[in-house]
Amino acid sequence: MATHSRHALHHLRTAVNRDPDRFAKNVYTRMFAIDPDLRDLFPAMMAGQRDAFYRVVDHVLEVIPAESGQPELVEFLAQLGRDHRKFGVEPEHYRVMYLALMGEFAELMDGYWDTDTADVVAQATMLLTGVMRGAAETATQPATWTATVAEKYRISRDLAVVRLVADAPLHFHAGQYVEVQIPQWPKAWRNLSSAIPPNPDGELEFHVRAIKGGTVSPTIVADTRVGDVWHLAQGHGT
Repeated sequence: MATHSRHALHHLRTAVNRDPDRFAKNVYTRMFAIDPDLRDLFPAMMAGQRDAFYRVVDHVLEVIPAESGQPELVEFLAQLGRDHRKFGVEPEHYRVMYLALMGEFAELMDGYWDTDTADVVAQATMLLTGVMRGAAETATQPATWTATVAEKYRISRDLAVVRLVADAPLHFHAGQYVEVQIPQWPKAWRNLSSAIPPNPDGELEFHVRAIKGGTVSPTIVADTRVGDVWHLAQGHGT
């Protein structure tokens, strides 16, 4: 990568890191202004979402001008694209993300934004949005599965065992965690590790401890009932 390109991305990363939360808020505001229906895809409380979004952008701006790590970055973005299908993100939404990011980047780089810089930043932004979109469009596995609670045992005040049967076998490996959404907290996804390996009957077992001050885990321990339908997404980890 040319020296000017590296310098432009380093400068942009510094600008983003001056106020990460404000950066993320502004990008989401721009996205919702372009397509108001996008707001319905996200939870009411978006602090965690904004932090995760900023960290992805920061990682992209760090790795692209680096001497190595680009193949791993592409795979990381591809996995994100496959994962974001669970939120209801459609291919056309990545154009909205591109426009929102470019608008915010241009404002952050005010006084440094020229044709060459705009081209460099546009290429980085197209990599971010393009890889995610391409991976989502070519994914072969379903975005989500549903599983019904078959048994629930409360072992102690803050610990429960929940057994479910999925509508189809899930694709994950023993030791991985899967993304879970419970009916009491729609749009709030959490990572849980199954206590049993994947099997052709779609059986799952989670041992869940209520985290003090948490939201989803205390609800699982206290309020989960037989017959509840959970949504599950991709497996991650090793």
